[in-house]
Amino acid sequence: MAGNLDSVTMAAKVMNWGLFESFCEMLESIPTKAVLRAVEAERRMVEDDLEHKRTERDPYVISVLSFCNFLTLAVCGIHGSMAALPVEHRLFYGKVVHRLVDADELPLDSEENFNNSFAPAFAGTNTAKFMVNQKRLARN
Repeated sequence: MAGNLDSVTMAAKVMNWGLFESFCEMLESIPTKAVLRAVEAERRMVEDDLEHKRTERDPYVISVLSFCNFLTLAVCGIHGSMAALPVEHRLFYGKVVHRLVDADELPLDSEENFNNSFAPAFAGTNTAKFMVNQKRLARN
């Protein structure tokens, strides 16, 4: 019985990794004007899967839900925070936010808010100083 439980847990983790990958592929493949509607639909589906125990809350699920919730709030001009995410996820999501701001689908400050939502974790660290210096160098 324990072997079956382990295989179910492993299958859920593989499926959730696929959730993030398919979410990224979807966001890259649809027109910018459709992104916010698609994100809202994805959020509802993932929450329904969690509610009905068809998936587990793991880093991939948390990542997708955090980004969906961030966008939902950003559309309303509300500055939300996000869960700590892997760097690859933040980079991808940052590109999506930039794309939405460029298309006037999100308020102008959404991109800055997205970047700042991770700043408290780095505040006062050498990493924060390094990132600020990198931005200054990039501007020059």
